[in-house]
Amino acid sequence: LDQPDNARIVEASGCGVALPQIAGVTAEGLAEAMVRCADDGAMRERCAATAARLRSEDGLGVATAAIAEYLERQAEIAEARARAMAMRLAAQEFTRNVVMRHPAAQRFAAHFRHAATSAA
Repeated sequence: LDQPDNARIVEASGCGVALPQIAGVTAEGLAEAMVRCADDGAMRERCAATAARLRSEDGLGVATAAIAEYLERQAEIAEARARAMAMRLAAQEFTRNVVMRHPAAQRFAAHFRHAATSAA
């Protein structure tokens, strides 16, 4: 969200006055908004209620838990990728060291090498 969006959210909550983008702000408009915010008792009450609600929330705890959960998921994904890579490498190594040493596999590979060089 950008500042104009945040200003509209604050105004919609009844806790402030949204002003136009900075190029459209006049000294008179700013002064009127400041006076309204200072003099509007209902607005002050809504601000106080909102402040009390925000103070009662464990914002830091909730944010910390969300970040920890995200990092744990990323670690699980990284571990799964590492396991998959290790399995691919093990399969390649097995193919090189076991399968390709089998006489039938060597004949098969020789046949395709011969076919590839004959075609060229």
